[in-house]
Amino acid sequence: MEGRTHARLILPERVSRIARSLDRQRGGRAATETASPAVRGFGSAPTVPTLHRTLEAELGLDAAALELFEALRAHRLSVARNEAVPPFVVASDRTLRDMARTRPRSETELLSVYGMGPVKAARYGAGFLSVLQDRAP
Repeated sequence: MEGRTHARLILPERVSRIARSLDRQRGGRAATETASPAVRGFGSAPTVPTLHRTLEAELGLDAAALELFEALRAHRLSVARNEAVPPFVVASDRTLRDMARTRPRSETELLSVYGMGPVKAARYGAGFLSVLQDRAP
């Protein structure tokens, strides 16, 4: 890997860990002691609003869509655990981001979401649609 540098990404699942680290930092510890490895590379620990703005920019989601994305991820995890399969088998993160962005309201609209074919829509669609309806604005 000559001449290449590694990229440092902050993934959505790390936001809660980073937020916990920031809370501990406010309790008096140094940022380098409590921050996750992803945060340590920033020099000074970013604030939670800064992290959310960064995630919004990277993922192309506004704050409401980001919360919806997290709710969809939680639902996907529970479905995956019930079926004893990895979460990406149920739906990829890209599929969940597209759902959070477009907010489909029917199985027909769900079919237009990236990664949702007729089989996945029939098998998992009702659960995802219920999460989307529960979080409707």
